Formats: sequence, C-alpha cells, structure tokens
Amino acid sequence: MENRRRKILIIIPSLVAGGAERVLINILNLIDHNKFDIKLYVVINKGKLFDDLPNHVKPSFIFPSPVFERIASYLYRKYGLELFYKIWGKEIEGDYDVGISFLDGSNSQFLFYAKGNIHRKIVVVHSSYLSFKNVSRSIFSSHIKRMKRRYNNIDTIVAVSDDSMNEFKKIFGLYPDMRVIYNPINRLDVINKSNLKVKFDYPRNKKILIAIGSLSPVKGFERLITAASKLRKDGISFQLWILGQGALQDKLSDLIEDLSLSNEVKLLGYRRNPYPYMRKADLLVTSSYSEGLPTVICEALVMSIPVISTDVSGCREVLDYGEFGMLVENNTEGLYLGIKNVLESEGNLKLLKEKAIKGGEVFDDEKAILKYTKLLSGN
Repeated sequence: MENRRRKILIIIPSLVAGGAERVLINILNLIDHNKFDIKLYVVINKGKLFDDLPNHVKPSFIFPSPVFERIASYLYRKYGLELFYKIWGKEIEGDYDVGISFLDGSNSQFLFYAKGNIHRKIVVVHSSYLSFKNVSRSIFSSHIKRMKRRYNNIDTIVAVSDDSMNEFKKIFGLYPDMRVIYNPINRLDVINKSNLKVKFDYPRNKKILIAIGSLSPVKGFERLITAASKLRKDGISFQLWILGQGALQDKLSDLIEDLSLSNEVKLLGYRRNPYPYMRKADLLVTSSYSEGLPTVICEALVMSIPVISTDVSGCREVLDYGEFGMLVENNTEGLYLGIKNVLESEGNLKLLKEKAIKGGEVFDDEKAILKYTKLLSGN
C-alpha cells in the first residue's frame, strides 16, 4: 500500500526578495514532494519570487491588501486584538498534518484560526531578538507576555542559528521542542545562476565591493556608504554595488549625492539573479546591525567570495567566529578599517579568499533538508 503524502501548510508574509523568502524557495525546490503535499499561503500578494516557486506549489493569499496586514499587526502588537486573524484565518482551508509559520511574527496567529485542523504547529525564528534596538524595543513590552502565550501553544520552535536560538531563550525561556536548523543553500542553483551571462558595465581597474539586502534600517547601508566616503578620501580605488530595494531608497540616494559618491557607490536596485554580480565582486560586505542567519553570506562562501561582516549574531556564527571571513566592530569605523585593511593589501585579500573557500566547503544542503524532512514527517 502506497504511503500517504503528509499534508503541509506553510505561511509566509510575502515573497519579497529577502533571505528567509529565498530559503523557503530553496526548501520547496529541494525537498521530496513524493512525501509531502505542500500548500503555501502568502499573507499578502507582494514580492518578486513567485516565479521561482516549483510548479507543483501554487500559492494562495490571505489578506486582500497590504493595508489589512499592517492594521492586523498593529492591533495585535499594541492591544492584543486578534480579530483580523480570526476573520481571515478562515481563508486557510483544509486539514493539515503540519502547519508552519516560516517567518515567525504576528502572522503566526493564523495557525490558530485556520478553517480546518492543524495537527502540529511549528514556527521558524529568523530574527536576532536582542541585537537590534528597534526589535528589542518592540519585544520588551506587554507584547512579550502575548508572545509567550503563543509559544506555549506551538509544538516546535525552530531557529536558523545557535545565536538566534540563544537570544530567543533569554527572552522567552525554554519550551519542550526547540531545534536549530541551518538554512539550506541550493549550491548547484547558485553556481549555475552565477555563470549566466548578464550584460552590465563595471570598472575593470577597481576593486568591486558588493552588498545585498533590503534597503531597510537593520541592514546598516547608511554607515557602509559613510565608510565608503572615508575610503575615497584615502585615495582607495573601488566601486560599491548595493543590490536591493526598500523604504530607504531615497534616503540612501540623497546620502550618496551629499557625499559626492556617485562614481563610487551604485544603487543597482533589485536583481532577480544577483549571482552574476556577486561573481564579479572582489568582496562581499555585510553591514547589518543584526541578523538571524544571513543567506547572502552563505551564498558568497559557496561562491568562494571573500566576506567582511559586522560582528553580530548570525554573521559571526556563519563565519565561524572569523575562520571563514573577517568580522569587524559593529559601527561605521569598524567597516571602514576592515575594508581598508583588505583593499590596501593583496595578501590580506588572498587570505580572506582562502577563508571563503574553506567556509564554502561546510555547507551541506542534504543535511539541512534531511532535518526539515524529519520535522515535517513528525519526528
């Protein structure tokens, strides 16, 4: 008798081109669909990764507009009102063996108000709760009690790094089933896409730095641009590419103009395939104030691209505390001095390259997918 495919519900806020969203795409493409019947619910119809979903995963949407999501989140965080989740949770139809909120947050409440039954509820924590002041400010309030009540009714809590899990425990305490599963990186897909030809002009006589992420405060791009200004004043020849889109687009553009960096810093916007750009870069720089487990660093190491990162949780873990890349102080001066140290010395750049090659050998897609397979199988 043929084994029944387990029915899996996955909820994610959107499919914008963020790290967690790309990780979900990797999981959906790598996991054995002969074992799992996966239904994906996207809270709002937003993002550019829908075309990257495997053909057998057809997304459905919960809220009819992003406005509903913002109102629902505000009312829940501020007053504990769950009305929007109760009403629109009925959009989630069917019974499921497992329901996963893949990017834990207010939208995890949908697990409790779906129309059908969800036998086992799981959340995946991608955040670093203690590191970034804006996150900490929202956590250390009456909302923390609300979140603890939610986790008391969750069967399994997954974190994407040891650092992320440890910070979670400091705030919310211990729960019966807590696991760390590193984000799977689709190594073959990254390498293949990096070799695709993309036409773009770039200076052959300058070192190329690349930074990738949403143009949001947590990514710290404003201090990376400020560090670039100091490098230019030192007479260092380079060009910095920032790939991504977000709310700070205009502010960062103004900063580049104010610092007269139009030749040195380029905001290239969103690129569905960032890997050919990464392939051309001499150095990946991560300037984040906080990270859970940065997908872009994992991808850079897989491609043997040298990495400089601020010394924050998630980044330090994936770089094995400096074994696979350079960690610098979590401020503008740290970024400036670290980049300067590498760009002024071919020997230092070569050493960082060797570290990246070593780091790229560590990532094991099969191991991460096996852990998710066990999780979805009820083990």
